Amino acid sequence: MSYHTAVARRRFDPTRAAGGLFPASEGEAAAPPPSAGAPPESDLTVTAAALLVDDALSRGLPRNLRIVGQVSNLSQRTHWYFNLKDEQSVVQCVMWASRAARAGEVREGDEVRAVGTFSFYKPQGRTSFVVETLEPRGMGALEARFRALCAELEALGWFDDARKPPLPLLPRRIAIITSRAGAALRDCLATAAARCPIVGILVVDVPVQGDAAAPAIARAIRAVDRRAARLGIDAILVTRGGGSREDLWAFNERIVAEAAFRCRTPLVAAIGHEPDLEIIELVARRAATPTRGIVTLLPDRAELKRHLDHLRARAERAASRTLAEHRQRLAALARHEFLRRPGPTLLHPSRAALAELRHALESALRSTLERRRRELAALLLRAERLRPAARITAARERLRNLAWRSDRAVRGDLSRRREALAGLRRHLGGIGPEQVLARGYSITQRVDGRIVRAAEDVRPGERIVTRLADGSLESEVLPVRSDGSGRTS
Repeated sequence: MSYHTAVARRRFDPTRAAGGLFPASEGEAAAPPPSAGAPPESDLTVTAAALLVDDALSRGLPRNLRIVGQVSNLSQRTHWYFNLKDEQSVVQCVMWASRAARAGEVREGDEVRAVGTFSFYKPQGRTSFVVETLEPRGMGALEARFRALCAELEALGWFDDARKPPLPLLPRRIAIITSRAGAALRDCLATAAARCPIVGILVVDVPVQGDAAAPAIARAIRAVDRRAARLGIDAILVTRGGGSREDLWAFNERIVAEAAFRCRTPLVAAIGHEPDLEIIELVARRAATPTRGIVTLLPDRAELKRHLDHLRARAERAASRTLAEHRQRLAALARHEFLRRPGPTLLHPSRAALAELRHALESALRSTLERRRRELAALLLRAERLRPAARITAARERLRNLAWRSDRAVRGDLSRRREALAGLRRHLGGIGPEQVLARGYSITQRVDGRIVRAAEDVRPGERIVTRLADGSLESEVLPVRSDGSGRTS
């Protein structure tokens, strides 16, 4: 931090310290205390001490100091609160809304020149630099490093969501890489216990701030990833609480980004508060806060139970619907004519087909004989017209030949059709009820002609007709007996 106004630094003189907190050296006269201060030997109240600090700041420092530094932890609500920092120090700043309204655009990491005055806020014991004007000067060193590394890794494809392993639906165990002493771990464990306590938690303690943090975090990610299968770890959460950009800088180092990129186990990074964005969160899957990281990895047990109940209800409805459909099909089959009256259903189509074939054969024979008669009549007419004996003799010879060929053709055609008819009769006889009856079976009917299929179809004393192969017989039903299987006979 540097001052751009020429302020001469005086050597420390304990005799000039407000409130007489430091005694004078030997041989030196103690300076008289200020009129508003307490006597040198008296105890001070907290309020009196705060007044001394406020008085020292107001009298000892000039107004309109100009400080050049990098903006961090910027909060732009009604009033602006932020820090100005360099490589070694941090100054807390505040800019009231009336002044902030006239300031230009300021972003996290920008280098600015702030003009204002130091002020001590007594209720909280906080010294702040009250900024009157703010002038942007460019990008800060850390912000420049952050953006350069982001551009490089994005060009390499390290930020692509397609290459990131998908998160498990219900992990067996997750590893949390963070500081064991941090509040982020306590928040994660409390959220995990409330959300889904059946998931195991492995805590890997690492430093999350300072020069040793980045190598330790990278080693932890690589070690957990190598042993994930043996330890039953299905996901990793890297997290820590909020802080300034320099506090979170370990998560912006290339060694940590590379460890996250090489990790094959699903990795979630939840660094700081929601506005914070670190490079590891771009390489891994990001969660806004540590609590959101646990929520991202663990399902809610109540929601999971509701989902399982919904799936069970859907399965039960599907089973009921399928059962109802099969029952409807079974009822439709039971009403089918073939199952109710198998005899007529089987015989009537065959009889109709046989009658059609017989009618077609007779029609064909009549047509053939009629055509031959017409041809013979035509020939006789021509022979009558040709009187010469030789022609008559030749015509008679041709006529006898034609008559013989016609008779042979008709006989052959008639023989083939008779053979086909005989085959159809044999086929019909093979599938007809007479053949079934000839093998020893019988058909039992009620007096109204309905077939008896079960014992409960008749009542004791009712007359029934039993059809056999060579006749039929009538009988009277005696009391119905059970066959021992729950059915009657």
